[in-house]
Amino acid sequence: MNNLRNNPRPHRVPRGLEWTTLKTIPVVLLGGILIPLSLNIGSRFFPPGATANEVAEHFVKIDIVSIATAVMVTMTALTVGIFCFTLAMMKGPARVADAYYLPDSERPAREGR
Repeated sequence: MNNLRNNPRPHRVPRGLEWTTLKTIPVVLLGGILIPLSLNIGSRFFPPGATANEVAEHFVKIDIVSIATAVMVTMTALTVGIFCFTLAMMKGPARVADAYYLPDSERPAREGR
Protein backbone atom coordinates (compact mmCIF):
# COMPACT_ATOMS: atom_id res chain seq x y z
CA MET A 1 0.00 0.00 0.00
CA ASN A 2 1.57 3.24 -1.14
CA ASN A 3 0.13 6.16 0.81
CA LEU A 4 2.71 8.69 -0.34
CA ARG A 5 2.87 10.22 -3.81
CA ASN A 6 5.56 12.34 -5.40
CA ASN A 7 4.97 16.04 -5.15
CA PRO A 8 3.69 17.37 -8.52
CA ARG A 9 5.85 20.50 -8.15
CA PRO A 10 9.09 19.19 -6.68
CA HIS A 11 11.76 21.55 -5.46
CA ARG A 12 15.05 19.67 -5.76
CA VAL A 13 18.11 20.95 -3.96
CA PRO A 14 21.54 20.25 -5.50
CA ARG A 15 23.98 17.95 -3.78
CA GLY A 16 26.06 19.64 -1.17
CA LEU A 17 28.88 19.03 1.24
CA GLU A 18 27.05 16.13 2.91
CA TRP A 19 27.82 13.74 0.03
CA THR A 20 31.51 14.63 0.08
CA THR A 21 31.56 14.12 3.83
CA LEU A 22 29.75 10.78 3.57
CA LYS A 23 32.33 9.56 1.07
CA THR A 24 35.27 10.50 3.33
CA ILE A 25 33.90 8.92 6.52
CA PRO A 26 35.34 5.42 5.79
CA VAL A 27 38.81 6.92 5.32
CA VAL A 28 38.49 8.88 8.57
CA LEU A 29 37.32 5.76 10.42
CA LEU A 30 40.15 3.68 9.04
CA GLY A 31 42.76 6.30 9.90
CA GLY A 32 41.24 6.99 13.29
CA ILE A 33 41.55 3.33 14.23
CA LEU A 34 44.81 2.37 12.52
CA ILE A 35 46.92 5.35 13.67
CA PRO A 36 46.35 4.78 17.43
CA LEU A 37 46.75 1.03 16.88
CA SER A 38 50.07 1.51 15.09
CA LEU A 39 51.30 3.87 17.83
CA ASN A 40 50.35 1.28 20.43
CA ILE A 41 52.16 -1.50 18.59
CA GLY A 42 55.16 0.76 17.95
CA SER A 43 55.47 1.53 21.64
CA ARG A 44 55.55 -2.20 22.37
CA PHE A 45 58.43 -2.78 19.92
CA PHE A 46 60.42 0.23 21.14
CA PRO A 47 59.80 0.51 24.89
CA PRO A 48 61.40 3.32 26.90
CA GLY A 49 64.62 2.43 28.65
CA ALA A 50 63.47 2.39 32.27
CA THR A 51 62.57 0.01 35.07
CA ALA A 52 59.96 -2.69 34.57
CA ASN A 53 57.34 -0.79 36.60
CA GLU A 54 57.83 2.38 34.57
CA VAL A 55 57.58 0.44 31.30
CA ALA A 56 54.37 -1.25 32.46
CA GLU A 57 52.95 2.13 33.49
CA HIS A 58 53.93 3.57 30.11
CA PHE A 59 52.15 0.71 28.29
CA VAL A 60 48.99 1.25 30.33
CA LYS A 61 48.99 4.97 29.49
CA ILE A 62 49.53 4.27 25.80
CA ASP A 63 46.71 1.69 25.85
CA ILE A 64 44.30 4.15 27.46
CA VAL A 65 45.16 6.96 25.05
CA SER A 66 44.93 4.65 22.01
CA ILE A 67 41.56 3.21 22.99
CA ALA A 68 40.16 6.63 23.91
CA THR A 69 41.31 8.14 20.61
CA ALA A 70 39.88 5.28 18.54
CA VAL A 71 36.53 5.42 20.36
CA MET A 72 36.32 9.21 20.07
CA VAL A 73 37.08 9.19 16.34
CA THR A 74 34.58 6.37 15.75
CA MET A 75 31.78 8.09 17.68
CA THR A 76 32.45 11.43 15.98
CA ALA A 77 32.49 9.86 12.52
CA LEU A 78 29.25 7.98 13.19
CA THR A 79 27.56 11.12 14.52
CA VAL A 80 28.62 13.15 11.49
CA GLY A 81 27.57 10.26 9.23
CA ILE A 82 24.09 10.13 10.73
CA PHE A 83 23.76 13.89 10.34
CA CYS A 84 24.89 13.80 6.70
CA PHE A 85 22.58 10.88 5.90
CA THR A 86 19.63 12.69 7.47
CA LEU A 87 20.43 15.84 5.53
CA ALA A 88 20.73 13.91 2.26
CA MET A 89 17.35 12.24 2.85
CA MET A 90 15.72 15.57 3.66
CA LYS A 91 16.98 16.95 0.34
CA GLY A 92 15.40 14.04 -1.54
CA PRO A 93 12.15 14.12 -3.51
CA ALA A 94 9.18 15.61 -1.68
CA ARG A 95 6.28 13.32 -0.86
CA VAL A 96 2.64 14.24 -0.36
CA ALA A 97 0.30 12.23 1.83
CA ASP A 98 -3.36 11.71 0.97
CA ALA A 99 -5.57 14.58 2.05
CA TYR A 100 -7.82 14.03 5.06
CA TYR A 101 -11.08 15.93 4.76
CA LEU A 102 -12.23 17.76 7.89
CA PRO A 103 -15.85 18.86 7.50
CA ASP A 104 -15.73 21.59 10.16
CA SER A 105 -12.18 22.80 9.70
CA GLU A 106 -13.06 26.27 8.36
CA ARG A 107 -16.10 26.82 10.62
CA PRO A 108 -16.09 24.86 13.85
CA ALA A 109 -19.36 23.25 14.84
CA ARG A 110 -21.46 25.02 17.44
CA GLU A 111 -21.79 23.64 20.94
CA GLY A 112 -25.61 23.28 20.78
CA ARG A 113 -25.83 21.12 17.69
